[in-house]
Amino acid sequence: DDPTEFASGRARGGNGGWDSEMAHFLTGLHECHWVKKSMNDQFWGILNMEGDTDRRVGVTKCNVDMEVTEIRLADLNMVGFIPEEIKYLSSLESLDVQNNHLAGHIPKGLGELDELKYLSLDGNNFSGTIPDVFENLNHLERAYLNFNDFNGSMPPSLCTLREDGSLADLWSDCGGYPITCTCCTVCCDMVAECDEMPSQIEGQS
Repeated sequence: DDPTEFASGRARGGNGGWDSEMAHFLTGLHECHWVKKSMNDQFWGILNMEGDTDRRVGVTKCNVDMEVTEIRLADLNMVGFIPEEIKYLSSLESLDVQNNHLAGHIPKGLGELDELKYLSLDGNNFSGTIPDVFENLNHLERAYLNFNDFNGSMPPSLCTLREDGSLADLWSDCGGYPITCTCCTVCCDMVAECDEMPSQIEGQS
């Protein structure tokens, strides 16, 4: 397991940003201890893995085999990109990096995370086309790709999961531009407005 590339984007704006040292990233501690409370809390440090899960950021959950299952890095002013090495987190079930300044393309390695249930990439600067690599993500339930700079069409592998699999929510910037998506449950306009797509909400499960 090597989620270390997330630490390459250092904090911007003091307490409003990411400080990898406070979360013990890249230290000698096991990665399941790379965690801290949220910015609004008084106390920072290693926390009991059984409690305060809704207020922690970093590697927020591991399984009994000490494999990373949940990463929560939302709202931290992070810059950088998601590395291809994300594929080595083979037990990852939840990846939340919403509302940062991450950029680049979606790594194809995301398609190898076949335990993934929750994917939140919204509110960043990701660009390019969305790769057609999701055919094996049969457990994926929610995918939020909106408020980015993607273009092109939603890949068939995601639409197949939406239509025939467990994917209940699929959000993208398909409100006329620049994403074409006939299987999304919600279409956004890249700025602030999102609308549900009734034809995709009714009778798709």
